[in-house]
Order: sequence, then C-alpha cells, then structure tokens
Amino acid sequence: MGAVAFDTLKFSQTLRGVGFDETQAGGVLTAFRTAFGEAEFPSTKDIMRLDSKIDRLGSKVESLESKVDSLDSRVESLESKVDSLDSRVESLDSKVEFLNSKMETGFKQLEDKIVLSESRAGEKIKSLESGMNEKLESLESGMNAKLESLESGMNEKFESLESGMNAKLESLESGVNEKLGALRSEMNTKMGALSFEMNAKMESMEQRITIKLGSMIMVAVIAVATLVKIF
Repeated sequence: MGAVAFDTLKFSQTLRGVGFDETQAGGVLTAFRTAFGEAEFPSTKDIMRLDSKIDRLGSKVESLESKVDSLDSRVESLESKVDSLDSRVESLDSKVEFLNSKMETGFKQLEDKIVLSESRAGEKIKSLESGMNEKLESLESGMNAKLESLESGMNEKFESLESGMNAKLESLESGVNEKLGALRSEMNTKMGALSFEMNAKMESMEQRITIKLGSMIMVAVIAVATLVKIF
C-alpha cells in the first residue's frame, strides 16, 4: 500500500483549539505520529484495484446466479418430465392390470377346455383300447390256430423227410458196404498176385546171388592157390 500524507501542524492546532495545552497537544501528536507511522492505510490505487476486483466478483456472482436460474429451470423441466413419466407409468400399470385380468380369464377358460378335452380324449382312448383288445384277441386266436396248423404240417413233412432220408442213408450205406467188400476182395487178389510175383522175383534174385557168390568164391580160391604156388 502507498504512504498517506499527515499534516502534524494542523493536527496540533486542532488539539490546542479544543482545549489541549502545548505539552498535551505535543504528547498526543507524538503518540499519534508513532502509531500512524507504523500503520499502513490503503491508497487511492489500492481502493480502485479493490473496486475492480469487487466488480469482477459481482459479474461472476451474476453469472453464477444466471447459471443457477438455468439449473432451476432445468430442474423444473425434469420434474415436469418425471411427473409425465409417473402418469404414464400409472397408465401402464392400469393397462397391465387389465391385461392380467383378461389373461387370467382366458387361462381359466383354456383350462376348462383342456379338462373337457382330456375327459373326451380319455373316453375315446378307453373305447379305442377296448376295440383294439378285442381285435388283438381275435388276431391272436387266428394266429395261434394258423401256427398250430403250420406246426402240424411241418411235423408231418419233417417225419416224411426223416423217413426218406433214413431209407436213402440205408441204401447208400448198403451200396457203400458192397463196394467196399468188392474193393477189399479186389485188393486182396491184387495183393496176393503181387506177393507171389515178389516171392518169385526174390527167389530168382537169391539164385542169381548164390551163383555169383559161388563164382566169386571160385575165383578167390583160384587166386589164393595161384598165390600159394608163387610163394
């Protein structure tokens, strides 16, 4: 802050004018000068700067007030919209209740129809089961009769087939036995002839071997005799 000019003479004259003597006026002047010298007082520039700041603060306050007014209007608009939504929700609630009532009535009617349909369907199913059971029993009886007849015919055919097969097997066995007997007889004959022929050949070979051995012995004897004479 700037210094402020102080007129000490005028201050002293003023004190003496109101009844202070010179000593008192001097003491007060000294005390006031001391206190006034240590204090700081705002100058005109300081006051002008302060006024400018106050003006700026005032404009800011006005701007804030304008914004607050705008916010108030927005809040009022939102409240109005909320009220409108509340009324719509109430309207929707009433519609939902009406629809629920209709649905309950419709479901009740549908349940009644389902119960009636189930009752009728049960009666039809019972009637159908009765008819099906009768047909199945009749069909089963006919099938049993056919199976018995078929089984009887099959048994007769199997017996006839078995008898024919047995006769054929016996005939085949007899023929095979005859053929085996003839084959055995033929084999015995051939084996006898072969044995006779082999015996004859063996005797002829024995004779030949005996002759050859005799010749070889004679040659050996002659050779030995010759060697004896030489030595």
